[in-house]
Amino acid sequence: MKTFVLHFFLFLISIHLSAQYGVRAGFNNSSYDSSEDYDAYIQGYHIGVFYDAKMASFLKLRTSVLYSKQGGARDNVPEQIRFNYLKVPLEVIFKTYTNDDFHIDLHLGGYWGYMINGKYKGENQPDRAIDFDNGTDVIDRKDFGASFTVAFNFGNKMIGLEGVSSIKDIDDRLNANFKGYNRSINLIGAYTF
Repeated sequence: MKTFVLHFFLFLISIHLSAQYGVRAGFNNSSYDSSEDYDAYIQGYHIGVFYDAKMASFLKLRTSVLYSKQGGARDNVPEQIRFNYLKVPLEVIFKTYTNDDFHIDLHLGGYWGYMINGKYKGENQPDRAIDFDNGTDVIDRKDFGASFTVAFNFGNKMIGLEGVSSIKDIDDRLNANFKGYNRSINLIGAYTF
């Protein structure tokens, strides 16, 4: 048992010594794929910090804390639904191609999200906040899903394209015919310290 504890402690130290911290920001092109036709894309943004733990020369584990502004629009009606999320992604990063100070990474992972607030916006109506407490709006604050990213790294700078999709139905109605999923395509820029 002592040997196991010692090896585990050395493993944690080695991960911490090879850890990297960074910031990321980017643009979201998102939709709320729902039974109410908010599946047209709108633009938003995200910003946050991340922590990378190097597991091997070709493998890293990344966790982040992000603020993300996303939502969707109706196709034929000038109406939008907007969400503000706090997200915690967890990704496995595979380094696939390396050439001097350039490499390409593939990120596979998932996220947990919590909707801070949201609102409906319409052309001929005032903006209305989503009401989570009294049951008039039936959107669940909690979300989780999957993500896939292709990232191009130039030294300590990175640009990438990320696809994100909810796995959890966030439409909180008991009627199984109503579903709602967040979807987005994100352009990412990041800097590692």
